[in-house]
Amino acid sequence: PYIPGQLHLLRREDDHRIPFGELRAVSLIALLRMGVHTTHRRRFYKSFVAMPLFEDMAPWNIVFVAGKLAYIDQDTQDKTFDDAVPRAYQTMSALMNYIRTVQDFGKCRGKARGGNQYGIPFISDCVASDFRGPCLSSTQPVPCGDRTCRTTFVECLGALIEQEVTSKHSTPRQGLVTLSNSAPALHLSLGTQSH
Repeated sequence: PYIPGQLHLLRREDDHRIPFGELRAVSLIALLRMGVHTTHRRRFYKSFVAMPLFEDMAPWNIVFVAGKLAYIDQDTQDKTFDDAVPRAYQTMSALMNYIRTVQDFGKCRGKARGGNQYGIPFISDCVASDFRGPCLSSTQPVPCGDRTCRTTFVECLGALIEQEVTSKHSTPRQGLVTLSNSAPALHLSLGTQSH
């Protein structure tokens, strides 16, 4: 029911009600589409860049209120990512190299479908399966073959290995590998042996 002065939106994907409370502001996208003067556009941009980094900083989630820009997405307002961003390149590099090694093992099955709705690279690689979620949460966007939603393909691969080991009720078989004539022998688990 409509309550005067109270605004809410319905999220298209799941009809979740997003409360905005009382809104006395103009969205950034409306201001930009109205063709604000270059001076104001520069001022808005400078203010935008100075804001903390939130998860969904699309222009409809930014408003001009009380002389400044503010973030209004109620679902994601409680967490910022300023501390995580400096490691973005390293994280993406690590995931890219991990994918390469999984490919070299011949275990990369393609990208999982049914999650990662924005197609962000290196998140759902190598774990394609018949399970397609939907995995709509940004904290667990990867449909995994164990029929759960996972944070990344790395977590999914680990879960699939664990599921495989658990389902076979197996124990590691010990083997001996010599690296070179001068290197000491290294004990490795070479495979599994059923009980």
